[in-house]
Amino acid sequence: MLQGLEITDNFLLNGFILAMVAAGLIIIISLLMKKKGDEPPKPPSNPFDVKIEERKQTLPIQLQAYERLTLLMDRIELINLIKRVDASGLTFKQQQFQLIELIRQEYDHNVTQQLYVSDDSWYLIKSAIEGTISTINNVAGNQPEEATGQDLNRAILNHILGTKTVSPSQMAIAQMRVDVGNMV
Repeated sequence: MLQGLEITDNFLLNGFILAMVAAGLIIIISLLMKKKGDEPPKPPSNPFDVKIEERKQTLPIQLQAYERLTLLMDRIELINLIKRVDASGLTFKQQQFQLIELIRQEYDHNVTQQLYVSDDSWYLIKSAIEGTISTINNVAGNQPEEATGQDLNRAILNHILGTKTVSPSQMAIAQMRVDVGNMV
């Protein structure tokens, strides 16, 4: 009977030791896995690899900036501006103010995008904005005092139809296409 008790005690002692070793291994493995997941990724040692990693992060932001600025250029095209501002009941001066104010709001909303586009593109975007405002002011300056907002719109449309050159907005969009083509 004593031998049966010794076998049971040895069996229990061995089982206990085995369970402790298994628990210790599980704890060690889980700590190692957690520590490995917490490590920041190793920075690339090759400068070329660093550039590639930076490019992966900045390219989507740059492309989004070009998209937003293309939309800005489309929205400030005179024909599109006229469609967006209801001129009924307005004097030509009120319509002139509304059109210019809309351009300024669009610009203010997108001014920070200049950080992500080429200097050439930004220069053409600024020129397009200034040119569009200048055209509105020039056409409005030729209106009789009693002209309405709709008269101003008609005069702007006639100006557009009489101009055979590419609009400043379209020139800016063309430059942005070149920039994006060089990026991707």
